[in-house]
Amino acid sequence: MEYSITDHASNGKSVTLLGQINEDAEIPFQQLKNDLKDISKITFNFSQVKGINSLGVRVWVGFLRSMEDGRDIVFEECPSDVIMQINMIPSFLGKGKVGSFYVNYVCEICHKSEKKLIETKTLP
Repeated sequence: MEYSITDHASNGKSVTLLGQINEDAEIPFQQLKNDLKDISKITFNFSQVKGINSLGVRVWVGFLRSMEDGRDIVFEECPSDVIMQINMIPSFLGKGKVGSFYVNYVCEICHKSEKKLIETKTLP
């Protein structure tokens, strides 16, 4: 797993996670924790996450727990794999909020499928 950090419009940082979240992600998450130590608003973008396994969930939950105190955390562009983990394991989301997520839409006429990004602020 890799990551990139950019400035976010809300005076915080946006972290794009890249690749697989698995047992090999422990060291990158330790580095990320150091990179974000003084940041109070963090957005995690999951759009480039290609998969997550059970050991990756364990690493992520440990990382997130170490980051939560005094921080505003938002998850953006969550693929279905991440939403599945959030639904099965509440500590995967922790005290964070889901800002947007992808859903699969299939046309009943042509059977073409596509992913649509849903912003949670637009939901009732």
